[in-house]
Amino acid sequence: MSNLPKTFRPQFAFSKQLRRQPDRQRASAQQRGYTSGWNDYSHWFRSQPENICCACGCGELSKEVDHIIPAEPNDPRFWDTANHQALAHNCHNRKTLRFNRGHGRNPDNSPAGQAALRRMLRLAGYRARLIRRRESGLPRMRPHPNRFIICGPPASGKTTWLRKHAIPGAIQWDLDAVALTLGIHREQRTPELTGVLITMRQAIEQMLATDPGPAAYLIISDLQEANLLAGLIGAQVVQPATPSGPYKDGGIASPGMARPYADGGIAAPGVAKIPV
Repeated sequence: MSNLPKTFRPQFAFSKQLRRQPDRQRASAQQRGYTSGWNDYSHWFRSQPENICCACGCGELSKEVDHIIPAEPNDPRFWDTANHQALAHNCHNRKTLRFNRGHGRNPDNSPAGQAALRRMLRLAGYRARLIRRRESGLPRMRPHPNRFIICGPPASGKTTWLRKHAIPGAIQWDLDAVALTLGIHREQRTPELTGVLITMRQAIEQMLATDPGPAAYLIISDLQEANLLAGLIGAQVVQPATPSGPYKDGGIASPGMARPYADGGIAAPGVAKIPV
């Protein structure tokens, strides 16, 4: 009989087996809709210009197609392009662990998590519209000389740039200004109210996407969102910068200098950082 002490096995040593139980219980990949038809669609979807790079903005090439809202094969959202995003493998895993039930986890239902999901769906909707327009043979909307999306972090001079450059009679959108007009101060702005304001902005976007006439100046902080929308409405994306201040990419602004920057997979008609 061995005199070796008994091996101590703490409870967490079995967690790997416990984590695998949901995988054993669920249906096969083919039963869940991931057939050869899905593989063909995934290849086509990831080959679109908007989807070559990972949708999260990490800069890696996309490898998989994610259902933003999980869907069964008989659910219309399973094949809905507006519910899909192309992700790198690790990014897909992180998103699944955060938002899908399984592996002993609950979905992230926090306000920040729900805001992240809404953003994913919003960006996916822009990509779906760009793909639909191209697949239907419609030409890309020509760049409008007086349509600009002003992009940048808070207090970067976006509103100042708009006031300085907007022409009379142009459509203007500044979420902060609209909220104040409605009597909603920043500290009172809940995710639900922000969603209502964004819905108002999307109504303007729909009009601009079908009417090439009006001039427009829209303030949107999200660079990825700004570049996708620019392709739909024929706008130029600008990021105001103080003439002597550094850019995020390490470059230094100089008067009259335009600096292109990465946009996560789709180039806007004109993407430049323009000094105030």
